[in-house]
Order: sequence, then C-alpha cells, then structure tokens
Amino acid sequence: EIIPVANWECVREGIDDYRYMLTLKKIAQAALAGKSPVARQAGEAGMKLLKDISDRTDLRPAMNDSGGSEFVMDPKYMGDMDAERTRVIEAILNIRSKTKKGQ
Repeated sequence: EIIPVANWECVREGIDDYRYMLTLKKIAQAALAGKSPVARQAGEAGMKLLKDISDRTDLRPAMNDSGGSEFVMDPKYMGDMDAERTRVIEAILNIRSKTKKGQ
C-alpha cells in the first residue's frame, strides 16, 4: 500500500524519537551505574526527563477503521514534539560530557 508522504514523515519522526529516548535511557542507566557523582546526577536528570515525558503521554488502544485496535496519542498530551526532542538530545549530550569529565 502506498503511504502518503505526511503519514510517512510522522512514522519516521516517531522512529527517530524512539531511538533518541532509548539512547537517553541506555546512557542514563550507564551513568547511574558509574562511579562519577557528576555523571550519576546527569543520569538521574535524564531518567527524570524520560519519566516526565512518559507521564504526559496518553497511549491508549482505539479501534481502527478495519476493526482492529491500534494505539493513538491524545493530542492534548503531546505538546511541542520538537521541543521535547531537543530536551532529550540535550540530556544525552549533557550525560556524555559529564561522563567524559568524570573518567
């Protein structure tokens, strides 16, 4: 089936967002397991950001047109996705910089 360009861009951005958040989770967990207090503090901030985003995201099952279920996001919880993406990237960079300084 041909996917309209706008739909594909939404899917692609969602995949990128997932990758950014997974990267943040992994690097934050590694910082929390490390010895540097500065890196651990940055890791805690990264995990707090992920929890904040998760708490504000309302994913719930809904019926689609063909009778199956799919997850939809309630727009009232989405906010500014570009700003959220930027916050996640900045958290990743912050943890990396703190980890390098703490080694």
